[in-house]
Amino acid sequence: MLRVELIGNLGGSAEQRSTQQGRAMTQLRVAVNQRRQRPDGEADETTTWFGVRAMGTLGERCATLDKGMRVLVIGRLDIRPYQRQDGTPAVAYDVWADEVLTLGPRAEADGGADPASPGAAHHRTTTLDTRASPRTGSADSTEETDDLPF
Repeated sequence: MLRVELIGNLGGSAEQRSTQQGRAMTQLRVAVNQRRQRPDGEADETTTWFGVRAMGTLGERCATLDKGMRVLVIGRLDIRPYQRQDGTPAVAYDVWADEVLTLGPRAEADGGADPASPGAAHHRTTTLDTRASPRTGSADSTEETDDLPF
């Protein structure tokens, strides 16, 4: 199984449909930006688009999400080749969401508010605990990792 965690911005409002069995299914388009420094020292930014599908109760909760919202998506990645209308090959990246968490409005590239900062607005759409703090290093934690072969 190929699991992923994505943080990105919604490229449009959520589209909700129902399956033949009557379950809610919501589709989202998430843009993930990656910044890298090229060998010549210039910054380079690429955007990868992911189709996200949320089913059932999660799909119902995601139906209210709007374009530009910053989200965290955790789920199973499905990579599938297809042909564009002009006949050229392409690859689609789809995520079947297990969890979706809104992180607030779109973060601006020129120093907008960090959605993870204590003052940022968070809206929980799943049971993911946004209050959990990252594990800090201690003498006990380094002893546990000293025995690892890598």
